[in-house]
Amino acid sequence: MTDPLHPRPPRPNPPTPGDPLDPIGPAPRPPRPGLPPIPWTPFGPGDNHAPDPQGIVDDAAKIRAILGKAAVGLTGMRHGPGRDGTPPVVVESTRAVGLWPWILIRQQTGDIGERPLDQQAITVIGYGERNSPDILLTTAGPATEPTEIGRDGMAALTVRAVYEIHPGFSYDAWVHVWNLGRSPASGVRVRVFLGPTNRFLGGRQLDLGDRLAVDSHRVVKVATFAAGLPGDNAIGMMTAVAECLSDPAEGDRNPGMDRHCAHRQIYTSGI
Repeated sequence: MTDPLHPRPPRPNPPTPGDPLDPIGPAPRPPRPGLPPIPWTPFGPGDNHAPDPQGIVDDAAKIRAILGKAAVGLTGMRHGPGRDGTPPVVVESTRAVGLWPWILIRQQTGDIGERPLDQQAITVIGYGERNSPDILLTTAGPATEPTEIGRDGMAALTVRAVYEIHPGFSYDAWVHVWNLGRSPASGVRVRVFLGPTNRFLGGRQLDLGDRLAVDSHRVVKVATFAAGLPGDNAIGMMTAVAECLSDPAEGDRNPGMDRHCAHRQIYTSGI
C-alpha cells in the first residue's frame, strides 16, 4: 500500500532483475566457473576412484605371459632349442647360479653358504662351540702394513694369530670374505662387533671378483681395538658381517641362518 504522505514517484520503465529498487532484491550473482579436474596420479590427490580388482589380475596375467615368453627366448639363445625343436625348458635361476654376488663368511671349513643349517648346528654355534675359520685375531701390526691380503699373505698372518687377548693391549681383527657368485661384488661392507654388548669395533669396504677370479676372496683388516674396555666380559663373542648392495645381510646376525655372518669366541684374561 502506498503512503499518501510520501508517494513513490512512478518509474518510467518496469524494474529489471538486479535493479536495487526491485522489491524482490538484487539478482543472484552468476555462478563461478567450475575448477579444472585434478589430474590423476598414483596415490595422489586425484587418485580417488575405486580399484578394479579383476583388471589388476588381468594386467598381471598379461605381464606374466610377456615375461614367460622373454624367459623362453633368452633360454633358447643361451642353451638352444629343446628336444626335437621344441621350445626350451626354462629352469629357475637361483642366486648361486645366477649372475649375482654370493657373499660368504664361513662358519666352518667346507662351508659353501647353504642356509639355514640344522637346529643342532645353530645351537652349537650360538653357544660358541664352533669358531669361524674366517675370523682371525692378531697382535696390532704397523700402520703401514696392507689392510687387504690375498692367498699369498695368509700364512704370514696366521703366524701372528692369537687366541686370547689381554687388557691394555691392542689387536687387529681380520675377516676372510668370499664371493662364490658369478658376478663381481663391488663395495662389500665388512663390520665387526664384540659381545655381549655388541660393541662396534670397526668396518672396512672392499671389492671382490667373481668366483673364478683371483680376487674372489680376500682377507681384510676390519678393525684395530683395545682389549678390556668397560662392558667387555672374560668370554665374548666376536661377530663379523659382510654384505653389499646387491647381496645384503638379513640382519639377525645368526650364522646358522645367514651366510653373511660368522661368530668366534674371544677370551679376555684378567677380567
